[in-house]
Amino acid sequence: MTPPGTVVTMFTHASRLSERTRTIRAFAAVGCPVAHVQMQFETPRTARNRRNALAAVTNGARIALEVGATGVLVIEDDILPARTLRDWLAYLEATQDRAVTLYVPNHISVRTHPRDVRRWAMGNGRPPESRVATARNLPQWWGSQAIWLPLRIADRIIGDATFAAHEMGVGPWDIALRKHLERHGETLGLAIPNIVQHTGARNLRIPRKPVHRSIAFSEGAPAPT
Repeated sequence: MTPPGTVVTMFTHASRLSERTRTIRAFAAVGCPVAHVQMQFETPRTARNRRNALAAVTNGARIALEVGATGVLVIEDDILPARTLRDWLAYLEATQDRAVTLYVPNHISVRTHPRDVRRWAMGNGRPPESRVATARNLPQWWGSQAIWLPLRIADRIIGDATFAAHEMGVGPWDIALRKHLERHGETLGLAIPNIVQHTGARNLRIPRKPVHRSIAFSEGAPAPT
């Protein structure tokens, strides 16, 4: 458990040993060890990947209940955290009761980040104040590299049969999560600056899909006070 009470749970594919190992070591190095790794062995498909993420949430929430944690950080296997991640998690535990994304891809950031973040990311402004903002234009958001969930939302996701559905129309994990938040009238918190970065690993399901990164990542961003 990462003090003061967040369980880090990862979903991954069996073929991604190097990506998974690098991320696990990076999280341990900043004092946020991965408590559970949910492994997928089937050929990657949208519904299979989503169900694997759901299983990661389920097991992360189970561990959280066992150890008395109140939040779950659900991560993919190809990210590197800011060295201040532990402090950020403590802040989220103390102040947030909604899902918070720690990462937004470059081409989505212009639609979701506040103006001061976009100016800074493009080299035209001062570093933004560390904070948790509300993501702008939630219907256009995607990117589930690292999502922090309070247990009330994690439990509701576990009980939502949509996430386990086979239908392609449900979409991948991040889109299903976005639709879930919309259905329940929830906002999505956004870490300013972003505090995880995508390593550039290729998408298993769509190998030719362009690699995305966060232009708003800050390796040393202090947690809000």
